[in-house]
Amino acid sequence: MKYKILPALLLFCTLFSLAALEITRNGAPCARIAVAKDAPYVEQFAAKDLQHWIREISGAELPIVNEAGKEGGTTIFIGKTFAERLWQKEIAELNGSDGFAVRSVGSRIYLFGSVPRASAYAAAALLERNTDIIWARPDEKTGCVFSGNPNLRFTELSFLEKPAFKFHGWNVVAVRRDRPTGIWVFRNRGNWADQTSPAKAGNEFNFLNCEGGHIYWWMAHPDRYFKTNPEFFGFSKLTGKREPETLCLTNPELLEVAVGNLKKRIRAFKEKPDLFTIGFRDSWTMCQCEKCLAPIPLSGGGTLIRKSDNPQEDPLYFSTRYWLFVNQIVERLKQDFPETMFAGSGYFYAAVPPACELDPAVIVSCCPIGGVNGRYPLLDKRQSPVWKRRLEQWSKRFPGRLLFYEYYRSYASGFAEISGTSGIEQKIVHDLRDLKRLGGIGVNSELTPDSERKFSNHTMKSEWDANSVSAWILARLIWNPAENPRALRDYYLERTFREAAPQMKRFYDLLDEGFRKSDGKRPDFIHTVIQTGLEKKCFDALCEAEKTARHPNSLSMIRSLKKQWITARSRLGANTVPRMESEEKFMDFHATCYETSLIIDDFRLPGYFNWGKTTPAARRTEARLLTDGTMLYIRLTAENPSPELMEKSAPDLWPSGDHIELRFENRGKTFCFAVDGNGNRYDSLNSDRKWESGWKVLTARNNDGWTALLAIPLKALGVEPGNRNTFPSLLLIRRSHDGTRVQESTPKGIFPGQRQTPLTF
Repeated sequence: MKYKILPALLLFCTLFSLAALEITRNGAPCARIAVAKDAPYVEQFAAKDLQHWIREISGAELPIVNEAGKEGGTTIFIGKTFAERLWQKEIAELNGSDGFAVRSVGSRIYLFGSVPRASAYAAAALLERNTDIIWARPDEKTGCVFSGNPNLRFTELSFLEKPAFKFHGWNVVAVRRDRPTGIWVFRNRGNWADQTSPAKAGNEFNFLNCEGGHIYWWMAHPDRYFKTNPEFFGFSKLTGKREPETLCLTNPELLEVAVGNLKKRIRAFKEKPDLFTIGFRDSWTMCQCEKCLAPIPLSGGGTLIRKSDNPQEDPLYFSTRYWLFVNQIVERLKQDFPETMFAGSGYFYAAVPPACELDPAVIVSCCPIGGVNGRYPLLDKRQSPVWKRRLEQWSKRFPGRLLFYEYYRSYASGFAEISGTSGIEQKIVHDLRDLKRLGGIGVNSELTPDSERKFSNHTMKSEWDANSVSAWILARLIWNPAENPRALRDYYLERTFREAAPQMKRFYDLLDEGFRKSDGKRPDFIHTVIQTGLEKKCFDALCEAEKTARHPNSLSMIRSLKKQWITARSRLGANTVPRMESEEKFMDFHATCYETSLIIDDFRLPGYFNWGKTTPAARRTEARLLTDGTMLYIRLTAENPSPELMEKSAPDLWPSGDHIELRFENRGKTFCFAVDGNGNRYDSLNSDRKWESGWKVLTARNNDGWTALLAIPLKALGVEPGNRNTFPSLLLIRRSHDGTRVQESTPKGIFPGQRQTPLTF
């Protein structure tokens, strides 16, 4: 008989639950929060966080209890412990993910999932759906916006969400233990936020524990092993000796030492890693010893023969060498850590799928950088076909093992970039959807924390001042790429800026108009705002928003954005290349015309691992630029008292030793040039070495170093005389070898890969 009554009872409970449940009345509590006494920290945090924000919104502090009790009123239950009897179907549906559900019966609200952090996602979602709160940025003093309401009633009490990917989160770079940024990631449903919790707290938010990365030195640190075991390190044909820049991947003794050191590292973690990445340093450098360049026998039969000593020329060979080394490491580690997944880094040469198979415990952390146009999806026909081919090969050969490691929110350009959201709408959301279609298992993007700490030439906080909206939208799309990014943008603007939302929508609509008008160019401030003539309209909209905003946090964020706008504008003093008459002897090493040229010097070492602090380069570098209206003339001077470190290279190969690189960017194209003191030269268009620029080079060496004179046709760079929209930007990079290691320097220490001030003629 009871089985006939049960459906009717559940129907009654469901209908009853549709009514609004009273949470506070006149600033007094009408509800309580229940969390198990022995609940994991993350569920206890969720209870306290819910309590905190309800108090902030209503003035009422809800009591936290460990069981339902017999008192009347609403009870909000946090955790699977309370829900598993009633909601078995939902728990089964959520099993295997960190998705969450909110359900209610009578005056009882249940927040739960199959893992502890899911209950906390549900708590944040419950607040968002039943109040107007938004965590717009990590800094809670200014970044959380809500309205006061002493009479809270919750009406949305039945919803379930599952993430698209197993891994959905952020690599919070530069500042470890930045808890506010970790909490922001957490409230916005991320499950990966590297080392944002205090050291003593461990993994307090039940994030996926992802460790490793650039860990060659974890395996064999040069300070410990280089003197006693130089054979562990890479051999350089340039210097004829071992160097600590990389490892010798075929040395059997190194393999055993590396595995032993990694086991010690992993055992020292408070929690065993869910994912451990065995990545190399950001470099093309590989060992060039006889064994590391030998033919590679393949398990399926056949042999892989090296075509070049240069990984850029033969990435398949060097990718295979690296992934075989990863296999060997993982084969030994997984015996002690069977529940850990392992990843290799799929970038530089290792972005090419190898000729070997991968250990079943290995996934691919693919970094789609190099030759990628920032405007179009990776699989778009307007994009270089290289990445489309690679990604489809990875997903076909190793299904369910592709992870994107991205740089959506990592700026190292020397200032915070102000941009609209068209880049997300036209590129990123499609990349995420394509990753889902290809069977990818996740996305992890770098994210700078909302911190006063300085990195590169600005505080990291300034990046949030300039573009918080993008971070918030991306967080939601990484959770669910099926969402509409424009709808997410408007939701963010309405909740964050309230009365000023119309003006802020106009501001971002104008930025998006600039994105469209500057089609084919780099989507940055100079091209989308300045060169499109939208600067005044954008700034006027921002000023109107400032006048209209009423909420103090809305106003604060608008003013912070306005400050970054003014800063960005003040740094756009373009480098003007002086024009001289064509009869000048530009290609004469003693020409006096270079005395009145544009001078670019002050080359410094970027602060990769020094909180962005730059340091003077050990060897002086100078560039002097002139034009006659047809050609761009450049005199490069490079100090180097060690001529033996400059070897001859084959034609059209990247110079191997001390050299200077010049990267021009113009309307979505990258024109790359490189030269050294021996006259070795290289030019390419978007990595196409067959491109002929028509440039001329003269070089000379002396006791102090070397000098190069370059003549590059402006037409080859896409420059149209008098048309500012066709003027390029230039990045100079000096790579000098001191006999021990490469020292990379740039003007003012700007990070390679980022643009400098544009050139004008």
